[in-house]
Amino acid sequence: MNNNEIYQSGSCNIGEVEIQQRKRIGMIGLIISSVFYFFHIIFSFFSGYSPLWGILIFPPSLIMTIGFVQARERFCAAFGLTNRYNLTDKLHLTLEVTDEDSKKRDRIKSYWIILKSTLYALAISSSAIIISFILVNYV
Repeated sequence: MNNNEIYQSGSCNIGEVEIQQRKRIGMIGLIISSVFYFFHIIFSFFSGYSPLWGILIFPPSLIMTIGFVQARERFCAAFGLTNRYNLTDKLHLTLEVTDEDSKKRDRIKSYWIILKSTLYALAISSSAIIISFILVNYV
């Protein structure tokens, strides 16, 4: 554990090992989202299929954004909702949060992470729908 890795309720509940895991998850989501996005735009342009199929980009985009937001904020939403934290060098080795105020701050932070990630994913999938709608109707 690094000196700067100290559990702080509502602020930091994961260490470097867990952060790297969140980045890996974000990268997997990025790759899948990019492939879906690319093919959605291409198919919209060449086949004229419904732009609403762009909603299929939402799930991998959500995986991507949750992974990256958690890594950036050094906070796991799932751990925050289940009153856990992990600042060890072992993946998924969690300790329990016992203080009620800390649990409340962690839940609030978790909800904010989920909300932010959802809004980012909605923006990504909406942009695909809008771009494909323009391609189908105006090009």
